[in-house]
Amino acid sequence: MLIFLGLPFGVALATHKVASVALGLGATLRHLKESHLERRFSLIILGPACRVVLGAVTILQIPSASPPCR
Repeated sequence: MLIFLGLPFGVALATHKVASVALGLGATLRHLKESHLERRFSLIILGPACRVVLGAVTILQIPSASPPCR
């Protein structure tokens, strides 16, 4: 959907990935607060979350091959 709003592919992808991680971390924190989730499992979630953010930053560094759609 972000692509249809005129954002370049890399920016749309990075925005989606960071938003997905933020939603997941928010849900994890809420479940930890209510004691519905084991702390060890939540630590397993944090590793991939950090890598997703790193991947989003990396994709923003790659130049676009074509001009943005208008």
